[in-house]
Amino acid sequence: MNTAQLKRLFDSQVQRLEERGVGQSVLDSLSKRRESVLAKVAGMVFRKARVPFLPVIPLQILDMFVQTKMVFHKGKDGRAAAGLVHEHGVPAFKDRVLAPEQPYYILDVEDGAALLDKSPQKAETIVQEQKRSCLIVPEIISLCIHTHVLSHHDVDATGSFTPRRYDFIDKVWSPSLIPILRLCYGQGVTGRPPDDPNYWWERPDLVWHPEDQTYFASLRGSATPSCVERF
Repeated sequence: MNTAQLKRLFDSQVQRLEERGVGQSVLDSLSKRRESVLAKVAGMVFRKARVPFLPVIPLQILDMFVQTKMVFHKGKDGRAAAGLVHEHGVPAFKDRVLAPEQPYYILDVEDGAALLDKSPQKAETIVQEQKRSCLIVPEIISLCIHTHVLSHHDVDATGSFTPRRYDFIDKVWSPSLIPILRLCYGQGVTGRPPDDPNYWWERPDLVWHPEDQTYFASLRGSATPSCVERF
């Protein structure tokens, strides 16, 4: 992308957030980063299909229930499953990586297509070998807001996890497909008994999923997206 294209991309992302109801203080915080973000990516070479940058709003500023409703796919807005939070609104997951507490940008974003259908553990190993970072919950939400990734595959927030055994969609709305942020679980380390906490992996993912069914598995391929830097 040339400079003019990068500027248009930045402005279109901020405009999209404004159209979907993000408050002015958050928009101002992101807009102030315009010159620094553009300068940061000016000398970077991006592989085909990678997104140069994406704006991220931390969940402590705008919670996941509000943010997932900004995800639109095939005319349907997103939801977050009730099991994603404990009582008093405390998230049921933690992040494996450090992220800024104020609105920020992730750079050189790969949407997960290169790691399609690989387990979170395998994908995480590959991402680390590439000197990249797996995305966390607000980052996969941003990816789904600003790209059409859900047209191709579901996305895993492999950078986030929960110490609980498992959870799944436990809220029924209507028998249709919508984007849902949920917790998904599966077998982790083989050779361990099922009651060993290391036997199971669990991470949030954002999927194109029936509202009225509690499938553990995605209906189609799922993948781990990544970025090269949080800025």
